[in-house]
Amino acid sequence: MGYEPVTVREAAQIEVLLFVGLAFVGGLLTIYWGFQTYQFGRLIRDTPPEPVQSVAMGRTEVRGELTPATRVYDQPFTEGQCIYGEFKLREYKDTPDDDNDKQWKTVQKDSFSAPFYVDDGTGQMLVEPNEDTLYEISDTHSVEIAVDGNQPAPDPIQEFLGRGPPDARNNPDSDDGGIRERLASVVGRFDFLDGKQESDELDIDDQGGDPDAVDMDERETDADSGGVERIHRSELGSTGRTGNKRRYIQMVLPVDDEGYVFGGATRPDPNEAVPCDEDILIRSDPSTDEFIISDKGEFSLASTYRNRSAMYIAAAVIVTTLVLALLVQILVTGPLYGIEEALP
Repeated sequence: MGYEPVTVREAAQIEVLLFVGLAFVGGLLTIYWGFQTYQFGRLIRDTPPEPVQSVAMGRTEVRGELTPATRVYDQPFTEGQCIYGEFKLREYKDTPDDDNDKQWKTVQKDSFSAPFYVDDGTGQMLVEPNEDTLYEISDTHSVEIAVDGNQPAPDPIQEFLGRGPPDARNNPDSDDGGIRERLASVVGRFDFLDGKQESDELDIDDQGGDPDAVDMDERETDADSGGVERIHRSELGSTGRTGNKRRYIQMVLPVDDEGYVFGGATRPDPNEAVPCDEDILIRSDPSTDEFIISDKGEFSLASTYRNRSAMYIAAAVIVTTLVLALLVQILVTGPLYGIEEALP
């Protein structure tokens, strides 16, 4: 007994059915993720921050002044210092497909962080971020600076580009023979503030200057014991020169500013190397696997998650409803929109 071969029509119907079915499942998963986000927002809202001196082991929320523990960074594009920063450099460039067409391309992006203390007046506690830490930065500490091709950039950006004030350029670690030979180049871990029709793929070629991005967590030299190492913005940036229009985007957690931390208080292993030899510190919360650092208050942050969950759920419900209607139509009458007529 042989098998009848599958016709082109039947194969096309199966492909459409599978695609619609996967879209429906994706919509349901997005709804689930929206509810999870809402529940997490409620958890933040209903769990008041603890005084540092009263923090117990396990999940905790603390709020206080952020002070550096081992390292402090210059803010990439503005005056001031920070314990965490993200930056992105976008350039208005010719596209390789059409000489008369230009679009915004990301030529450099990166993020950097270091352990820091949260001081709420009752005491201070060390916070040790990791690669899974989620940073929620408000508009207050987010900035975008647009510079025309024939316009000089502000002094902090000039310093970032390696053409800045003498004190930064003469830093022994910031020249070509210093830190740039010792550190690995990396691509940043964030993506934000994108506009419509703007490519965000890292564009590494000779049109965009040197897209060298330095991972400060890979430095071979540690901070001096008892002191805080300062990372100059000239060590963060690129030495590339260009006459194209550029956008410089940054998000930072400034030093000595108020901050909020959601994580888990823990004791490190006896043989584990811990910054400043602290016996208790905050890392990821083991019960939720969440680790959030923000300049927002807990109520503002909870509202952010509630609004985000509403957006997820609303979009997923609309898409799932449309996909469900399409799925029913396919099961009852076959494919829609001319697919039937196009099949042989």
